[in-house]
Amino acid sequence: MTNHDSKCEVALYLRGHDLDPSHVSSVLGIKPTLSQHRGERHITSTNKEFVTKLGVWAIVSQEESANLSRFIERIGHELGALDHSLNEIGGVEEAYLDFFVSMSANEDGGGECKFELDRCSTEVIRKLGVPVHFTIAFTRR
Repeated sequence: MTNHDSKCEVALYLRGHDLDPSHVSSVLGIKPTLSQHRGERHITSTNKEFVTKLGVWAIVSQEESANLSRFIERIGHELGALDHSLNEIGGVEEAYLDFFVSMSANEDGGGECKFELDRCSTEVIRKLGVPVHFTIAFTRR
């Protein structure tokens, strides 16, 4: 995927009503790139206030290519000797890997995006005990 109008984002999300991101970080031994507590107040760019409804702990990475395996291997390495499922961490109600690709459609309005999961990646996913969500979007130029 070399199209300059493309975006590839891969992430590991842990979410829960009572999730405490600092607790998750202490259990996993790594800091998130994105986190929030339920009940936090934020102001949008249009000056509207909203309150978060879920706690979130996430590692999010923008990638130049649809290399899902590289991200999964990196997560597996960072989490090291995880001896239980991510869903077993206190406050976690939902845990998943998220893979999102957006790219410009070809002249016919379609497109193609290929990726693969190698053996090492599938083993890391099995060890994490989480589903993988895929979203591939083709947009008109």
